[in-house]
Amino acid sequence: MNDIDGFVTLRRRKLVRWLWGGYSLLLLAGSLVPGESVPEVALLGWDKLAHAVAFVVLAGLTVFVVIRSRRRSWLVLGYGATMGVATELLQSFVPGRTASGWDWLADVVGTALCLLLVGLWLRRKMRGEEKPAPVMPKERKELVPES
Repeated sequence: MNDIDGFVTLRRRKLVRWLWGGYSLLLLAGSLVPGESVPEVALLGWDKLAHAVAFVVLAGLTVFVVIRSRRRSWLVLGYGATMGVATELLQSFVPGRTASGWDWLADVVGTALCLLLVGLWLRRKMRGEEKPAPVMPKERKELVPES
């Protein structure tokens, strides 16, 4: 059994696949919006944060799509990097938009951040399964010698 296999039921896995496909298409479609129609994302005055957050979400969905693979991390990172390249290439053909290596890097950083968070969560979950919490007795009797 996979380490997080029990977390995602078959019904949820199908839903996640639909969400993943829809979100992937949404990211690609968003890169086709002309430059003058794109709202300014001024989080800290830097759109790179928006790129990273968008790809954290994409990577999170991708993790559950490739849940049964032993090479899950590489598949997620590869998909995030490929989607980042695809969105930047598409933008280069849209009026008012340009392709940016920095945007692509923010996409990859967001993907890697998600993988790091999932890895930490899995370690914590697995550590908790290996070491069950100690059971405290109802009453604790002190061993005090009687005088």
